[in-house]
Amino acid sequence: MLTAEDQLAALADVVALAEFDRADAELRDVVDKAMRAVLVATSLGISCEWWVLPEPWPAAAGAGGGVPAGRDLLGTAMALGTLAGAADLDPMDIGPSHTPLTATLASCLAAAAVGAPAERVADGVLAGMDIALRLRRVVTGTRPGVGFHSPGVFGTIAAAAAAARTMGLSRAACADAIAIALTRAGGLAINSAATRIGLTHFGWGTAHGLEAALLAGQGWTASHDLEKAFGTLFPAAPPPDLGPIGEYPVITARDVMFKHFPCNIYLNLVVLALERLGVGQGPEPIRIDLPLIPHLDGATPGGVRAARNSAQAVVGIAVGAGTGYPAFCGTADDWRPDGAVTDAMRRVELRMDPDVSTRLDSARVRVSSGGRSSEHTMGELTAWGADHALRLTAGVVDPELVRVLYGPDVREAFDAVFGLFRRQSVRSA
Repeated sequence: MLTAEDQLAALADVVALAEFDRADAELRDVVDKAMRAVLVATSLGISCEWWVLPEPWPAAAGAGGGVPAGRDLLGTAMALGTLAGAADLDPMDIGPSHTPLTATLASCLAAAAVGAPAERVADGVLAGMDIALRLRRVVTGTRPGVGFHSPGVFGTIAAAAAAARTMGLSRAACADAIAIALTRAGGLAINSAATRIGLTHFGWGTAHGLEAALLAGQGWTASHDLEKAFGTLFPAAPPPDLGPIGEYPVITARDVMFKHFPCNIYLNLVVLALERLGVGQGPEPIRIDLPLIPHLDGATPGGVRAARNSAQAVVGIAVGAGTGYPAFCGTADDWRPDGAVTDAMRRVELRMDPDVSTRLDSARVRVSSGGRSSEHTMGELTAWGADHALRLTAGVVDPELVRVLYGPDVREAFDAVFGLFRRQSVRSA
């Protein structure tokens, strides 16, 4: 068994040697689509979710044409990560850890800041997702999310590993980047993504991971003792034992899930079932069978975040307003559905079964209406491409921008997103 410090050194070897082109075709496709989905989510966040940031946002991204440096760079990372998280379309692993979001944005920002070649961005994202998943799997005795919110912990580690690989840091510096990231991990799970402050965990995970890589590149270090670090973050978990590191990488296509709609991952299946059944306006009850997840029972949600995590509200939106992104939008503290949405909400009969698994890899959701029913599992939420992105963003994001986001060069795609952010920063300042 490797010691805790040896394990971190072995993880650093994985980061330093990560190559996107070495992964198999299925994994390359999943990681590439995860990056594109993150950039779509970031574009939607910039266009529609500016309310989540303090006003005026103090980042200097609006000045000049390039990516800012120093503190302004980290402020920009925090803003982009928060806005992308607010869009509620980030890919996640079955943990869930939300690592593609922080890894993609940190890798893109690192590449832009140091002039790294475009092809290294994908290397960084693969490294970040892989390392964060390895460490996520260490936590077996307690559920991640009890204590600390995953994006603030595993998202920070993913961002650090991604940025370190993109910057081309040495093995030793990659180890230091992960070690420094562990000192920045945080974000209480009681303030989850359903809250406004919880959305900043995505932003600070991105910023702190990027900072960790930048500091490691300057020779900074931190304790490499994984056992003490995880004992602090997850005291109920057993000591970390990564075992043999083995061949690179460990991510599989099954480890990554894609939301198709901007709402809670379980409620994505509800929307999918409503579409398959063709449920529309009418008097028939709409019965929803879910695992026992109490916070999804929200008959009278307030702000938009609560609505996106309410089974009743999501049914009302999908049936009464459609499933494009604008239908799920609102304000920070107030959500006022129109009559069609309210009428559909009243038709919902919600049943939560404590005997149905809540595990993302085995949960089942059923929707019944008008004598018909449709049952779905998370495996149906597969990666999506440009067609789905265009459908989601209709009326909100320029279709030409969406096509750029699915072009061959992810650096060019990020530059387009950053240009949108820079313009919005000027308007919001």
